[in-house]
Amino acid sequence: MSETKTLQYRTDGPEDGPVLVLGPSLGTTWHMWDRQIPELSRHWRVLRFDLPGHGG
Repeated sequence: MSETKTLQYRTDGPEDGPVLVLGPSLGTTWHMWDRQIPELSRHWRVLRFDLPGHGG
C-alpha cells in the first residue's frame, strides 16, 4: 500500500486574478514571502507552498 503525501500550500488574492506561483528556497517556508504578499495579492492570486519536510 502506498502512502499519500500532501503538499502544504496557501493562496491569497482575488479568486479570479492571474496566478503567481512563489516557491521556497531549500530550508525555508512559505513565510519567506509574507512581507511581499499584501502588495502582490492586490492584483494576483498568489500560490505559495512548503517543500516536504519544511514548514507544515
